[in-house]
Amino acid sequence: MTLFSKNITLTVLNQEHVRRDWFFDFDGEAFQEFFDVLVMHMGKMGIGLALKRNCEAVIKINSYADLLNVVKISSPEDGHSNHCIGHIIGK
Repeated sequence: MTLFSKNITLTVLNQEHVRRDWFFDFDGEAFQEFFDVLVMHMGKMGIGLALKRNCEAVIKINSYADLLNVVKISSPEDGHSNHCIGHIIGK
């Protein structure tokens, strides 16, 4: 088991797709391949990356902003929990 200097968790919420044009398959092969490569690169920098699913929370996807709010980033050791990726990009 590899120990990392920092651990970050990406949580993907469940989605209700109101508009098909904003569909992204977080369960699909393309996302899993992207995440696996991201894990590898982050690991080289001493950062552990984990993926969790929260099927209890459902976001209605009607826009790009809604789609960004599906992904949350947490690093409790650093005082960060469940920040929407859309809010991080917007800062």
